[in-house]
Amino acid sequence: MSAPRVPGEPLDAVQVARFPVRRTVLALLVIGLVVFPLLWWRLTPLRRVGVVVVDKTLPQPMWREHERIHWWLEHRRVMGPRGDAEWLFAKDYVGYDPVAKRGRDLERADLEDARLVYIADAYGVYAGDYLVDDDSTTHGELEPSARIYGGMTDGEVDALERFVADGGSVVAEFNTLEEPTAGTAAGDRLGALLGARFERWLGRWYGDLSAADEIPRWMRERYERVYWKPWEFRGPGLVFFSDVGDRIVVVDSSEFTSPWPVTFEVDEPADPLVRRARAGQPYWYWMSGVAPTDSGRVLAHFELHITDAAKARMQAMGFSTRPPAVIRHRGPTLRAYFPGDFADVGSAPPPLKRMRGMDWLGRLQAREWKPGVQKRFFWRVTIPLWDGMLDEVQAPTR
Repeated sequence: MSAPRVPGEPLDAVQVARFPVRRTVLALLVIGLVVFPLLWWRLTPLRRVGVVVVDKTLPQPMWREHERIHWWLEHRRVMGPRGDAEWLFAKDYVGYDPVAKRGRDLERADLEDARLVYIADAYGVYAGDYLVDDDSTTHGELEPSARIYGGMTDGEVDALERFVADGGSVVAEFNTLEEPTAGTAAGDRLGALLGARFERWLGRWYGDLSAADEIPRWMRERYERVYWKPWEFRGPGLVFFSDVGDRIVVVDSSEFTSPWPVTFEVDEPADPLVRRARAGQPYWYWMSGVAPTDSGRVLAHFELHITDAAKARMQAMGFSTRPPAVIRHRGPTLRAYFPGDFADVGSAPPPLKRMRGMDWLGRLQAREWKPGVQKRFFWRVTIPLWDGMLDEVQAPTR
């Protein structure tokens, strides 16, 4: 064993040689950590599951409502429309084309080689989405306006019913059963197919109840009309309102009983769809007031961490204080409804798309939370739900 080096004493040849070796070993480890997940992803067999994505809410070429779904499909090496693992945001879906500015409905021909249809959003595109006003307090996209395209049609439900009868699976999320499909024959039939019924109310967490770019004018006016007092709310809050009639309840942060006012909770952890989802995760966006039909069952719900007084106001207005978060049809094939914007994490798709075995890093990076950020929910709830969904419809590899 060599004698310990005295500070200031020159390094001998052996000691000098050790530094390049250590640097080389460290560099090889770093390269291995990057290259191995990439190679593992490329060597993993394609999952030959025919998936059709529907997205009708695309006023601009931003692909927000479905780009995370495409990210996940490619991340899991699900075969795309061209027979490889690539999924193109701008092409591989059915719905509204924001470049050509025209919509295309789902047809039976789209489903010929499919095993799963995922309806990301059917709300549509409206004239207000293109309204430009010099008045910074006016936000046309928040106000009612003429519909250009959107909603599920009878012809599409015909195709989906036949698809399910042939053994296909359908999963949809907010906004599919809501406006403008709500109250139509197509909406009733689609709800029966999914085991869910829209009860004509919505809820959402807002980061600032005084912000003109978040709170639409009609919401303020409705509150003032119902309660005969001005809208003077400030800071974070929850707003629940009906899409018909004048029902509305506002719960500001003074009535929160937890830093996380809404969390995702699992009711049936043994079900394969929700088995991997992490309960207790904060949720910061839209919730839809749905209930299971006789053929549906609730697998998970949104827990509202608010005072009893706030819950009493909600119940008096006909709003559930334990709204479902996942509803599943009792039939033999997978049919489910997610009454929230589970695919919309509010930011660009995460990295690691073509790397296998690195999801732990995404979960680690998203372990911290701050109000309004959905990354934690995406990694701990959305992806596990999608993985459970894929496992159920997985076709044997060939």
